[in-house]
Amino acid sequence: MRGRKGSEYDGGHRVPLFIHWPQGNLVKGREIEQLSANIDLLPTLVDLCGLKKIENSKFHGISLVPFIREENQPLHERVVVTDSQRVEHPIKWKQSATMTQQWRLINGNELYDIQLDPEQRHDVSLQNQDIVHNLRQHYENWWDTVSTRFDEECPIIIGSTKEKCTVLTSHDWHGEKQAWNQGQVRNGLECNGYWSITIENDGEYIFELRRWPKEEDRPIRAGIPGEKIDLYNGGKELIITTAKIVVGDRELIEKVSPVAEV
Repeated sequence: MRGRKGSEYDGGHRVPLFIHWPQGNLVKGREIEQLSANIDLLPTLVDLCGLKKIENSKFHGISLVPFIREENQPLHERVVVTDSQRVEHPIKWKQSATMTQQWRLINGNELYDIQLDPEQRHDVSLQNQDIVHNLRQHYENWWDTVSTRFDEECPIIIGSTKEKCTVLTSHDWHGEKQAWNQGQVRNGLECNGYWSITIENDGEYIFELRRWPKEEDRPIRAGIPGEKIDLYNGGKELIITTAKIVVGDRELIEKVSPVAEV
């Protein structure tokens, strides 16, 4: 398949799903070719478990139970959209695939016949403008649905009785640039942002600032050895002298000693 993790081509998002449930009479193995997605898991599990559906509830996905239990079930004609954003504010058409059982519309302009061209090497959009138009309209409808809540933030709850210690990472920052993986943290990527939090209970809170995980037992300034794979090179030593935290309208600044872990 073309593409890799995060790609809009099938190599970036086409993954296997195995369902094994002997006590649910799912004992006969077979492959299901129905185009499906993560949005199908909830309605499928609801059906498999015989749960009562909430009145007026509506799933974006479909139940795959008919395809799981019946070998000769006809394929369901549908359109599924997936994309990879990794930005603070989603961008229309960014790394998107609008899919049917036969077609893949990539980023709104490239078209591939996945049955004849599973490696997605031959763009046939010019020869199939009606299909491009139809799939673009499906994407527009999908975008109208998912974009209604783009401005909402989902705060992280701290001070909950269900979680004594909450770990906030640079990946959770809001902003256009974050250190969201180990490689960036190791390389000392310069970035900043803010955490959206909700404090569930009043009280005194202790904040610890770390560059490395607590289990690593290393000073904030220290470097870290590399691994034998390209992604995780050795971590840089950083000359960190002060640390600052702002909560609401209150700002706290502390000096960082050369051997301090927090």
